Amino acid sequence: MKKVSILIALCVALLLSACNNEKREYETLLNALDYVRVMEFHNCSGMWRLSYSIMERRGHTQIIFVNSEQDFIEGDFPDNASVVWPSLYTYAMLDGMNIWLGENSEVIDINEYSFTFPLAAEDLTKNWENMRELWQSLAMHTGFHERHAFSEHNRIMSLELEILGETFEAEGIEFTKYGFELPFSYDDLLVRDLPHEFVIFRLYEKLNEDIQLQLAPKIPNVMSEFRSRQRFIEIQEAWVGEL
Repeated sequence: MKKVSILIALCVALLLSACNNEKREYETLLNALDYVRVMEFHNCSGMWRLSYSIMERRGHTQIIFVNSEQDFIEGDFPDNASVVWPSLYTYAMLDGMNIWLGENSEVIDINEYSFTFPLAAEDLTKNWENMRELWQSLAMHTGFHERHAFSEHNRIMSLELEILGETFEAEGIEFTKYGFELPFSYDDLLVRDLPHEFVIFRLYEKLNEDIQLQLAPKIPNVMSEFRSRQRFIEIQEAWVGEL
């Protein structure tokens, strides 16, 4: 009888331990997702902001941080992982955090979060949990870093879109019928004529290949968004094919 009681106690202990581990893993996933969304990381699903519903539908139960899109392309990752990497907005947010922290070092001591000043790009991915806590602390004192990220992201994207618009005009790509005028703005990038069809990107695909190759280095962030939209459309089409 005593042996049976011990066995039952062990089984209960193992079950509780497994439940606790599962709960911790789930909490870690939600924290990572919250951080990814706030910082607007690019992701392998091609979404503007990664969502739990998309992860769930794709069978993703973990988030893996890498430093760049190239790391994602060249990497070998498990099928149950959402892979994410910093976007232009992410880097602009980091820049805004550094500006504010540099001017307000007496308010927040980043050493408490295991960081040194200035925050480095690799901190975004290698120390994401501490970075999330630091971001939350910053949010209690200021919104400067968010305003800076929004402003800087839109400024750089608009500059690249101006280059794209000038190329369309030079190559005879008709864009005025969609209501576009030069110079293009970031808002123009968001114009759609179908749920997942961004007009700017469809016009870009009308450029000949040589022009596309010459243009790509001049508009790296626009091209990054273009590839994200392609990933998202491919996933949507695959789901439709499964119906």
